[in-house]
Amino acid sequence: MTWSVDNRIAGIGVAPMESDIRFYARRVAQERIAAKNAVTAEARARRLELAEKFQEKLTQLEAC
Repeated sequence: MTWSVDNRIAGIGVAPMESDIRFYARRVAQERIAAKNAVTAEARARRLELAEKFQEKLTQLEAC
Protein backbone atom coordinates (compact mmCIF):
# COMPACT_ATOMS: atom_id res chain seq x y z
CA MET A 1 0.00 0.00 0.00
CA THR A 2 1.30 3.45 -0.91
CA TRP A 3 0.64 6.51 1.26
CA SER A 4 0.74 10.05 -0.04
CA VAL A 5 2.92 12.66 1.62
CA ASP A 6 -0.19 14.47 2.85
CA ASN A 7 -1.40 11.37 4.71
CA ARG A 8 1.96 10.95 6.42
CA ILE A 9 2.02 14.59 7.53
CA ALA A 10 -1.60 14.86 8.65
CA GLY A 11 -1.95 11.31 9.96
CA ILE A 12 -3.36 8.19 8.39
CA GLY A 13 -6.88 8.74 7.08
CA VAL A 14 -6.87 12.45 7.88
CA ALA A 15 -6.92 14.96 5.05
CA PRO A 16 -5.30 18.37 5.44
CA MET A 17 -7.72 21.17 6.26
CA GLU A 18 -9.00 23.21 3.34
CA SER A 19 -8.25 26.95 3.51
CA ASP A 20 -11.13 29.43 3.77
CA ILE A 21 -10.21 30.96 0.42
CA ARG A 22 -10.23 27.60 -1.30
CA PHE A 23 -13.53 26.67 0.39
CA TYR A 24 -15.33 29.83 -0.72
CA ALA A 25 -13.89 29.66 -4.24
CA ARG A 26 -15.11 26.06 -4.52
CA ARG A 27 -18.57 26.95 -3.17
CA VAL A 28 -18.92 29.88 -5.60
CA ALA A 29 -18.16 27.55 -8.50
CA GLN A 30 -20.52 24.84 -7.20
CA GLU A 31 -23.42 27.26 -6.72
CA ARG A 32 -22.94 28.80 -10.17
CA ILE A 33 -23.02 25.34 -11.75
CA ALA A 34 -26.10 24.45 -9.70
CA ALA A 35 -27.79 27.69 -10.85
CA LYS A 36 -26.98 26.86 -14.45
CA ASN A 37 -28.56 23.40 -14.02
CA ALA A 38 -31.53 24.52 -11.91
CA VAL A 39 -34.94 23.35 -13.09
CA THR A 40 -36.97 26.33 -11.86
CA ALA A 41 -36.38 30.06 -11.88
CA GLU A 42 -36.78 30.11 -8.09
CA ALA A 43 -34.09 27.49 -7.60
CA ARG A 44 -31.80 29.35 -10.01
CA ALA A 45 -32.33 32.61 -8.07
CA ARG A 46 -31.55 30.92 -4.72
CA ARG A 47 -28.36 29.39 -6.11
CA LEU A 48 -27.24 32.71 -7.57
CA GLU A 49 -27.89 34.43 -4.21
CA LEU A 50 -25.74 31.85 -2.47
CA ALA A 51 -23.01 32.22 -5.07
CA GLU A 52 -23.08 35.99 -4.54
CA LYS A 53 -22.78 35.63 -0.75
CA PHE A 54 -19.88 33.21 -1.09
CA GLN A 55 -18.23 35.56 -3.61
CA GLU A 56 -18.52 38.47 -1.14
CA LYS A 57 -16.84 36.41 1.59
CA LEU A 58 -14.13 35.30 -0.83
CA THR A 59 -13.47 38.90 -1.89
CA GLN A 60 -13.17 39.96 1.77
CA LEU A 61 -10.70 37.17 2.50
CA GLU A 62 -8.60 37.93 -0.55
CA ALA A 63 -8.38 41.61 0.48
CA CYS A 64 -6.67 40.67 3.77
